[in-house]
Formats: sequence, C-alpha cells, structure tokens
Amino acid sequence: MPGRNDQLDAMSVWVLGIWAGALIMTGASAAIIFPEVRQMGANVGNLVLPGDEHWKYIAGRVQNRVFGVCDWLQLFSGAVVLALFIASALGRRSAQVGRRLWIARVGVTSLVLTTLAVYLAWLAPAMQTDLHAFWTALDAKNLDAALVAQASFDKYHPVASKFFSGMLVGVVILGLLTARGIGRGVPSQVHAGT
Repeated sequence: MPGRNDQLDAMSVWVLGIWAGALIMTGASAAIIFPEVRQMGANVGNLVLPGDEHWKYIAGRVQNRVFGVCDWLQLFSGAVVLALFIASALGRRSAQVGRRLWIARVGVTSLVLTTLAVYLAWLAPAMQTDLHAFWTALDAKNLDAALVAQASFDKYHPVASKFFSGMLVGVVILGLLTARGIGRGVPSQVHAGT
C-alpha cells in the first residue's frame, strides 16, 4: 500500500498533467483559430482596421477567452502543486527519495512557480491592458490609438510564447521528477514507526 507521500506525489503528478494539458490545448487552439479565421477572410463591417486585418481582431477576441481559462487553471494548479509539495516536504520526503532527486524537485518546483508568478503578476496583465486598449480604441474608431496598443501588445507576444513554452517544459519535467519518486521510499506510516 502506498505511503502518504506517494499519494501526495501521485496527486501532484495528476495536477501537473492537467496543467500541461491546459498549456498544450491553449497553444493548439491559438495555432488553429488564428490561421482558420485568417483563411476565412472574416470581416467586421464597421471596424476601422484595414479589411485584411480583421482576422486578428476576431481570432483575438476568441483566443483571449481561452487564455483566460488557461490562466485560472494555471493559478489553481500552481497553488495545489505548492500545497502538495509542502505537505510532502513536511512528511520528510527528501529522506525517502534521495538527495539529488529531492534537490532537483526543489529547484524545478521553484523555477516553475516563479515563472508562473511572473507571468500572472506582470506579463498577462500587461498584455491584457494592451489588448483591451486595442479593442477600446477600435470601438471608438480611433485607428491610431488602436495601432499603438497593438504594437505594444505585439512586443510582448514573443516573450509570452517563450514563457508558455518554458512553463510547459518545466511542468513536464516536474511531473517526471515527482513521478520518479513514487514508490522509492518507505511508506510514511512505517517510516514513522507505526
């Protein structure tokens, strides 16, 4: 029968899988939605953007909601992973899985959660501000202000792509490291002398 720490780690791997899946599906949906809308030649009749640019507005409105869901899933997943990691650490997990594996988990957990915090506290809000300024300017028929907001948004886009890719790699590595520790130690009940 698995010990308490194995159970905590198994739950963590499960949550990390959901997190990775959210990142993958968010990237996949962007890779599908933007080219499809562009190919459709969709047009919003009263939009002040040039006609061949309407696809960005339409696809962006849709994909923004997907990113919003992904951000909430990441926040929830990060909080759960942190709580499970702390509970595992308090259960003397480091003594069960070995020093090198534990140090790797501490490092990758710290890196992933720090990356998530920077993304949620700085990058996502900055991009949302620019995106909403873009939409507001378009609704007000102010093309110049819309183009300024779009340029500001566009400068963050390569950074966001790297954050998402890095986050996915980190989450997958953390899941593999966590899974590797399952079954490698004495169950916590026996370890505690019961």
